[in-house]
Amino acid sequence: MATTLASGEVLTVLAEVGFVTNQFRLDDAEAGVLDNTTFVLDGNLVGEDITEYCQELSITRGRQDQFSQFNAGQCSIKLVNNDRRFDPINTASPYYDATAGRSGVVPRRLITVKSGANFLFVGRITDIDVQYNQDLSTVEITSADDFVLLANTVVEANVTPALELSGTRVSYLLDLPEIDYPATRNISAGQTTLGAYQIDANTNALTYLQSIATSEQGACFIAANGDLTFTDRLEASFAPTVAVFSDAGTDIPYTALQVIYGQEFLYNRIQATVEGGTVQVADNAASQTDFGISTLSLIHI
Repeated sequence: MATTLASGEVLTVLAEVGFVTNQFRLDDAEAGVLDNTTFVLDGNLVGEDITEYCQELSITRGRQDQFSQFNAGQCSIKLVNNDRRFDPINTASPYYDATAGRSGVVPRRLITVKSGANFLFVGRITDIDVQYNQDLSTVEITSADDFVLLANTVVEANVTPALELSGTRVSYLLDLPEIDYPATRNISAGQTTLGAYQIDANTNALTYLQSIATSEQGACFIAANGDLTFTDRLEASFAPTVAVFSDAGTDIPYTALQVIYGQEFLYNRIQATVEGGTVQVADNAASQTDFGISTLSLIHI
Protein backbone atom coordinates (compact mmCIF):
# COMPACT_ATOMS: atom_id res chain seq x y z
CA MET A 1 0.00 0.00 0.00
CA ALA A 2 1.09 3.58 -0.53
CA THR A 3 3.05 5.15 2.31
CA THR A 4 2.82 8.78 3.44
CA LEU A 5 6.23 10.22 4.31
CA ALA A 6 6.87 12.74 7.06
CA SER A 7 6.98 15.42 4.38
CA GLY A 8 3.44 14.51 3.34
CA GLU A 9 4.52 12.90 0.09
CA VAL A 10 2.61 9.73 -0.82
CA LEU A 11 5.04 7.13 -2.13
CA THR A 12 4.22 3.86 -3.91
CA VAL A 13 6.71 1.16 -4.94
CA LEU A 14 5.56 -1.49 -7.41
CA ALA A 15 7.58 -4.55 -8.43
CA GLU A 16 6.81 -7.15 -11.07
CA VAL A 17 7.89 -10.01 -8.83
CA GLY A 18 4.64 -11.96 -9.18
CA PHE A 19 3.68 -14.70 -11.61
CA VAL A 20 3.29 -14.69 -15.35
CA THR A 21 -0.36 -15.40 -16.11
CA ASN A 22 -2.53 -15.83 -19.21
CA GLN A 23 0.38 -17.07 -21.30
CA PHE A 24 -0.30 -18.55 -24.76
CA ARG A 25 0.16 -22.34 -24.75
CA LEU A 26 0.38 -24.24 -28.00
CA ASP A 27 -2.29 -26.95 -28.58
CA ASP A 28 -4.25 -25.87 -25.50
CA ALA A 29 -8.00 -25.79 -26.21
CA GLU A 30 -8.37 -22.40 -24.52
CA ALA A 31 -4.94 -20.83 -24.11
CA GLY A 32 -3.76 -21.96 -27.54
CA VAL A 33 -6.42 -20.24 -29.63
CA LEU A 34 -5.00 -17.74 -32.12
CA ASP A 35 -6.04 -14.08 -31.88
CA ASN A 36 -7.10 -14.66 -28.28
CA THR A 37 -7.31 -11.36 -26.40
CA THR A 38 -6.90 -13.04 -22.99
CA PHE A 39 -3.98 -15.42 -23.53
CA VAL A 40 -1.01 -13.59 -25.05
CA LEU A 41 2.41 -14.82 -26.18
CA ASP A 42 4.48 -13.45 -23.28
CA GLY A 43 1.67 -13.61 -20.75
CA ASN A 44 0.77 -10.90 -18.27
CA LEU A 45 3.13 -10.27 -15.38
CA VAL A 46 1.36 -9.61 -12.09
CA GLY A 47 2.88 -6.63 -10.28
CA GLU A 48 3.03 -6.34 -6.51
CA ASP A 49 2.82 -3.29 -4.25
CA ILE A 50 5.87 -3.70 -1.96
CA THR A 51 5.79 -0.22 -0.38
CA GLU A 52 5.04 -1.51 3.13
CA TYR A 53 8.33 -3.48 3.18
CA CYS A 54 10.51 -0.52 2.18
CA GLN A 55 13.03 0.75 4.73
CA GLU A 56 15.18 2.94 2.51
CA LEU A 57 14.90 4.15 -1.07
CA SER A 58 17.23 6.27 -3.16
CA ILE A 59 17.06 7.34 -6.80
CA THR A 60 19.89 8.86 -8.83
CA ARG A 61 19.70 10.06 -12.42
CA GLY A 62 21.08 12.74 -14.69
CA ARG A 63 24.56 13.74 -15.82
CA GLN A 64 27.62 15.17 -14.14
CA ASP A 65 27.76 18.37 -16.22
CA GLN A 66 26.55 19.85 -19.50
CA PHE A 67 29.45 18.31 -21.43
CA SER A 68 28.74 14.78 -20.18
CA GLN A 69 26.25 12.22 -21.43
CA PHE A 70 23.35 11.06 -19.27
CA ASN A 71 24.04 7.89 -17.34
CA ALA A 72 21.53 5.16 -16.59
CA GLY A 73 19.20 6.18 -13.77
CA GLN A 74 19.42 3.92 -10.73
CA CYS A 75 17.15 3.05 -7.84
CA SER A 76 18.20 1.26 -4.67
CA ILE A 77 15.56 -0.17 -2.34
CA LYS A 78 16.18 -1.78 1.07
CA LEU A 79 13.34 -4.10 2.04
CA VAL A 80 12.41 -5.91 5.26
CA ASN A 81 12.80 -9.60 4.51
CA ASN A 82 12.13 -11.38 7.82
CA ASP A 83 9.71 -13.83 6.15
CA ARG A 84 12.17 -14.30 3.24
CA ARG A 85 9.54 -13.32 0.69
CA PHE A 86 12.18 -11.54 -1.40
CA ASP A 87 14.68 -14.39 -1.17
CA PRO A 88 15.00 -15.91 -4.70
CA ILE A 89 15.73 -19.41 -3.32
CA ASN A 90 12.82 -19.53 -0.86
CA THR A 91 10.23 -21.89 -2.33
CA ALA A 92 7.74 -20.84 0.36
CA SER A 93 7.82 -17.21 -0.78
CA PRO A 94 4.50 -15.82 -2.05
CA TYR A 95 6.45 -14.78 -5.16
CA TYR A 96 7.71 -18.29 -5.91
CA ASP A 97 6.04 -19.88 -8.93
CA ALA A 98 5.90 -23.61 -8.22
CA THR A 99 4.57 -24.32 -11.71
CA ALA A 100 7.52 -22.67 -13.39
CA GLY A 101 9.90 -23.82 -10.66
CA ARG A 102 11.45 -20.41 -10.05
CA SER A 103 11.09 -17.23 -8.07
CA GLY A 104 9.56 -14.05 -9.42
CA VAL A 105 12.31 -12.07 -7.66
CA VAL A 106 14.81 -12.16 -10.52
CA PRO A 107 16.84 -9.67 -12.59
CA ARG A 108 15.20 -7.64 -15.36
CA ARG A 109 11.80 -7.51 -13.62
CA LEU A 110 10.26 -4.04 -13.64
CA ILE A 111 10.39 -1.64 -10.65
CA THR A 112 8.14 1.44 -10.58
CA VAL A 113 8.28 4.23 -7.98
CA LYS A 114 5.56 6.89 -7.91
CA SER A 115 4.84 9.96 -5.82
CA GLY A 116 1.09 10.23 -5.91
CA ALA A 117 0.24 10.05 -9.61
CA ASN A 118 3.72 11.19 -10.71
CA PHE A 119 6.44 8.79 -11.78
CA LEU A 120 9.78 9.02 -9.99
CA PHE A 121 11.48 6.00 -11.53
CA VAL A 122 10.84 3.09 -13.89
CA GLY A 123 13.59 0.52 -14.33
CA ARG A 124 14.61 -3.12 -14.17
CA ILE A 125 16.16 -5.16 -11.38
CA THR A 126 19.91 -5.60 -11.87
CA ASP A 127 21.03 -6.94 -8.45
CA ILE A 128 19.41 -8.69 -5.50
CA ASP A 129 21.50 -8.77 -2.30
CA VAL A 130 20.03 -10.77 0.59
CA GLN A 131 21.37 -10.15 4.10
CA TYR A 132 20.50 -12.44 7.00
CA ASN A 133 20.53 -10.97 10.51
CA GLN A 134 19.38 -12.41 13.81
CA ASP A 135 17.08 -9.49 14.51
CA LEU A 136 16.29 -8.08 11.08
CA SER A 137 16.82 -9.65 7.68
CA THR A 138 16.82 -7.39 4.65
CA VAL A 139 17.23 -7.51 0.90
CA GLU A 140 18.60 -4.69 -1.20
CA ILE A 141 17.25 -4.52 -4.73
CA THR A 142 19.15 -2.38 -7.20
CA SER A 143 17.53 -1.45 -10.48
CA ALA A 144 18.51 0.62 -13.52
CA ASP A 145 16.47 2.26 -16.24
CA ASP A 146 16.35 0.91 -19.79
CA PHE A 147 19.75 2.33 -20.71
CA VAL A 148 20.89 -0.99 -19.24
CA LEU A 149 19.18 -2.77 -22.15
CA LEU A 150 20.92 -0.59 -24.73
CA ALA A 151 24.27 -0.94 -22.97
CA ASN A 152 24.03 -4.71 -23.51
CA THR A 153 22.98 -4.58 -27.17
CA VAL A 154 25.14 -4.22 -30.31
CA VAL A 155 24.56 -3.68 -34.02
CA GLU A 156 24.69 -7.11 -35.65
CA ALA A 157 26.17 -6.26 -39.08
CA ASN A 158 27.53 -3.26 -40.95
CA VAL A 159 24.65 -0.93 -41.83
CA THR A 160 24.56 2.43 -43.60
CA PRO A 161 21.68 4.75 -42.71
CA ALA A 162 20.46 7.54 -44.99
CA LEU A 163 21.35 11.21 -44.71
CA GLU A 164 18.82 12.20 -42.04
CA LEU A 165 18.00 14.37 -39.05
CA SER A 166 19.28 13.24 -35.66
CA GLY A 167 15.82 12.25 -34.36
CA THR A 168 15.25 10.01 -37.38
CA ARG A 169 18.66 8.43 -36.78
CA VAL A 170 17.70 7.65 -33.17
CA SER A 171 14.55 5.85 -34.37
CA TYR A 172 16.55 4.04 -37.08
CA LEU A 173 18.93 2.67 -34.47
CA LEU A 174 16.22 1.65 -32.01
CA ASP A 175 14.22 -0.09 -34.75
CA LEU A 176 17.06 -2.35 -35.89
CA PRO A 177 15.83 -5.98 -35.43
CA GLU A 178 18.72 -6.89 -33.13
CA ILE A 179 17.96 -3.91 -30.88
CA ASP A 180 14.14 -3.81 -31.17
CA TYR A 181 13.72 -1.19 -28.46
CA PRO A 182 10.16 -0.84 -27.10
CA ALA A 183 7.91 1.89 -28.45
CA THR A 184 8.01 3.82 -25.15
CA ARG A 185 9.80 6.81 -26.70
CA ASN A 186 9.65 10.58 -26.92
CA ILE A 187 11.88 11.53 -29.83
CA SER A 188 12.19 15.07 -31.19
CA ALA A 189 12.95 15.60 -34.89
CA GLY A 190 16.34 17.20 -34.23
CA GLN A 191 18.10 20.20 -35.78
CA THR A 192 21.24 18.50 -37.11
CA THR A 193 21.54 16.41 -40.27
CA LEU A 194 23.74 13.35 -39.78
CA GLY A 195 25.83 11.82 -42.55
CA ALA A 196 25.15 8.56 -44.37
CA TYR A 197 28.15 6.86 -42.78
CA GLN A 198 28.42 3.16 -42.01
CA ILE A 199 27.65 1.91 -38.52
CA ASP A 200 30.08 -0.94 -37.97
CA ALA A 201 29.04 -4.36 -36.75
CA ASN A 202 29.35 -4.80 -32.96
CA THR A 203 28.86 -1.07 -32.35
CA ASN A 204 27.33 -0.69 -28.89
CA ALA A 205 23.78 0.68 -29.15
CA LEU A 206 24.07 3.03 -26.16
CA THR A 207 27.46 4.37 -27.25
CA TYR A 208 26.13 5.17 -30.73
CA LEU A 209 22.98 6.72 -29.28
CA GLN A 210 25.14 9.02 -27.17
CA SER A 211 27.18 9.89 -30.27
CA ILE A 212 23.95 11.07 -31.92
CA ALA A 213 23.21 13.25 -28.88
CA THR A 214 26.74 14.71 -29.02
CA SER A 215 26.39 15.50 -32.72
CA GLU A 216 23.05 17.20 -32.07
CA GLN A 217 24.35 18.86 -28.89
CA GLY A 218 21.06 17.71 -27.43
CA ALA A 219 20.15 15.25 -24.69
CA CYS A 220 19.21 11.58 -24.59
CA PHE A 221 17.98 9.99 -21.38
CA ILE A 222 15.33 7.74 -19.87
CA ALA A 223 12.58 9.89 -18.35
CA ALA A 224 11.07 9.22 -14.93
CA ASN A 225 8.12 7.42 -16.56
CA GLY A 226 10.45 5.06 -18.45
CA ASP A 227 10.22 6.72 -21.88
CA LEU A 228 13.44 6.99 -23.86
CA THR A 229 13.66 10.74 -24.50
CA PHE A 230 15.71 12.58 -27.12
CA THR A 231 15.69 16.38 -27.26
CA ASP A 232 17.39 18.65 -29.76
CA ARG A 233 19.80 21.42 -28.84
CA LEU A 234 17.11 24.11 -28.72
CA GLU A 235 14.34 22.43 -26.68
CA ALA A 236 15.89 22.91 -23.26
CA SER A 237 16.66 26.59 -23.99
CA PHE A 238 13.04 27.40 -24.81
CA ALA A 239 11.33 25.02 -22.38
CA PRO A 240 8.91 26.64 -19.91
CA THR A 241 9.99 27.09 -16.30
CA VAL A 242 8.65 24.25 -14.16
CA ALA A 243 10.14 25.17 -10.77
CA VAL A 244 11.32 28.32 -9.05
CA PHE A 245 13.58 28.25 -5.97
CA SER A 246 13.73 31.28 -3.70
CA ASP A 247 13.51 32.49 -0.10
CA ALA A 248 10.50 34.75 -0.82
CA GLY A 249 8.08 32.35 0.84
CA THR A 250 6.01 31.77 -2.31
CA ASP A 251 8.30 29.41 -4.24
CA ILE A 252 10.20 26.22 -3.46
CA PRO A 253 12.51 27.12 -0.53
CA TYR A 254 16.21 26.31 -0.42
CA THR A 255 18.34 25.79 2.66
CA ALA A 256 21.81 26.52 1.28
CA LEU A 257 23.74 27.78 -1.75
CA GLN A 258 27.17 26.72 -2.89
CA VAL A 259 29.36 28.26 -5.61
CA ILE A 260 32.28 26.24 -6.98
CA TYR A 261 35.06 27.86 -9.03
CA GLY A 262 37.35 25.57 -11.02
CA GLN A 263 38.90 24.76 -14.35
CA GLU A 264 36.54 21.91 -15.24
CA PHE A 265 34.88 23.87 -18.06
CA LEU A 266 37.86 25.96 -19.14
CA TYR A 267 38.20 25.28 -22.88
CA ASN A 268 39.95 27.70 -25.20
CA ARG A 269 40.58 25.42 -28.18
CA ILE A 270 37.68 23.57 -29.83
CA GLN A 271 38.31 20.83 -32.38
CA ALA A 272 35.24 19.65 -34.30
CA THR A 273 35.41 16.76 -36.75
CA VAL A 274 32.85 15.37 -39.17
CA GLU A 275 33.41 11.71 -40.02
CA GLY A 276 35.54 11.61 -43.14
CA GLY A 277 36.11 15.38 -43.01
CA THR A 278 38.80 17.84 -41.99
CA VAL A 279 39.24 18.93 -38.40
CA GLN A 280 37.83 22.42 -37.78
CA VAL A 281 39.56 24.42 -35.05
CA ALA A 282 38.55 27.53 -33.08
CA ASP A 283 41.11 29.15 -30.76
CA ASN A 284 40.95 31.86 -28.11
CA ALA A 285 44.52 33.14 -28.12
CA ALA A 286 44.09 35.51 -25.16
CA SER A 287 42.74 32.73 -22.95
CA GLN A 288 45.48 30.37 -24.06
CA THR A 289 48.09 32.94 -23.07
CA ASP A 290 46.56 33.37 -19.63
CA PHE A 291 45.69 29.77 -18.81
CA GLY A 292 47.46 27.52 -21.29
CA ILE A 293 45.78 25.46 -24.00
CA SER A 294 42.78 23.35 -22.95
CA THR A 295 41.07 21.44 -25.77
CA LEU A 296 37.53 20.18 -26.22
CA SER A 297 37.23 17.66 -29.05
CA LEU A 298 33.85 17.04 -30.70
CA ILE A 299 33.05 14.36 -33.28
CA HIS A 300 30.00 14.70 -35.55
CA ILE A 301 28.67 11.48 -37.08
